[in-house]
Amino acid sequence: MTVDVVSSAGLHYMFTWTGVRSGDQLLFPSDVRYVSAETPVDVELTIPALTGASSYDGHVECDYSGMHDLIGPGPQSFTMFCNPAAKAVQALIRGSTPQGDYFAASQVTSIVTSGPTTITMDAWQPAITNITTIHGDATAFEYAHANFRWGELAAAGIGSRYQSTGTPMATATMIGPTSLPNISGDERFMLVKPKSHAVALRRPYTAPSTTTELTLDTDFLPSVAATVDASLPRPVVSWVAERPITDIDVVIVQLTFDQFVGWSIASDGTSSMVTFPELPPDLLPTGPASLRALNIVVSGEFAGYDAVRPDPHAVWRSREFRVTSNGIPFSGTY
Repeated sequence: MTVDVVSSAGLHYMFTWTGVRSGDQLLFPSDVRYVSAETPVDVELTIPALTGASSYDGHVECDYSGMHDLIGPGPQSFTMFCNPAAKAVQALIRGSTPQGDYFAASQVTSIVTSGPTTITMDAWQPAITNITTIHGDATAFEYAHANFRWGELAAAGIGSRYQSTGTPMATATMIGPTSLPNISGDERFMLVKPKSHAVALRRPYTAPSTTTELTLDTDFLPSVAATVDASLPRPVVSWVAERPITDIDVVIVQLTFDQFVGWSIASDGTSSMVTFPELPPDLLPTGPASLRALNIVVSGEFAGYDAVRPDPHAVWRSREFRVTSNGIPFSGTY
């Protein structure tokens, strides 16, 4: 099953599902978060003063998309622009003092239909300082990255990011220290090779830890090398992993043909090769094709490809997954 969506600018977004079954209700994997933020939302809040603070930084964010920078302290009124699907906002601000960082957060607050949406900030709390260690020989990678998202909106991949990078080492790679708010969120760790080869994992936490211990060979999927036969009408992408990968939920491959056409395909990963289907001549892209991304995903929230197939983009919305990428990490959707 292949769908070709053409934008008003003439861009083709093509997606192919493999293994489609009778009764499947398929969702084209576009993400509402990528729609331009265009709906005005009036917001009011008061940021409490923090004794000894030399600087403040933070944001109010809408679910799906839209952000407004905060300065503090004191009352603030402003208009921010959110995705039309947004239903809630959440705020977080950091204050820096000689004794360390502090955070003040709000609860998720529903956007009201008339008048300003009033956000109530909680009291300042000391930051949690996290240091992440990835054990194993990581010298094949260019850099290591830790990304933390705070609050309930993190479940949708939204939320201010607090991040640190580290230099890959032969035995133990250190990332941090990173100052984090003492509230729930998601953490994502990624190791990147040249040309955007990457391995990564994402998982939720109830509260951040002061130390995170990971092992390269057990917590991350292996790196993969991909080969593209761009011959039309049926391009073929094959790959070789550094070690076997089990319990694959989905493989998403995306080819680009020029600046106007992107073609993705989702498969179950039982084979280390995917062949794009033959299309009618009026739908078939023109070459040359190049690999934008190969993503192999193992999620802790799905029971295999049958659960993912109707909505392949659901793996990126899951709060716990591991991925290995050849190309641009986490791409393959629009």
